[in-house]
Amino acid sequence: MINRLTFESFDRTLHDIMKNVVNTISNLSFGGRTMVFGGDFCQFLSVVPKGGRAYIIHATIKSLPLVQHFEVE
Repeated sequence: MINRLTFESFDRTLHDIMKNVVNTISNLSFGGRTMVFGGDFCQFLSVVPKGGRAYIIHATIKSLPLVQHFEVE
């Protein structure tokens, strides 16, 4: 599973790109673009070398503030 920091940096990158295109869209998650993520997020945990349970949970996608905008189908 990808570390949550990857999603955060991708989100910031799309914010920066879309800010140059349309100023009103830049405050939306992923720059207002639709993202499709696949997989079962309950089955995989991120690998944190020498990290305890709290560090592993913090590294997962479920700890992202962006998750509140996700739709699960």
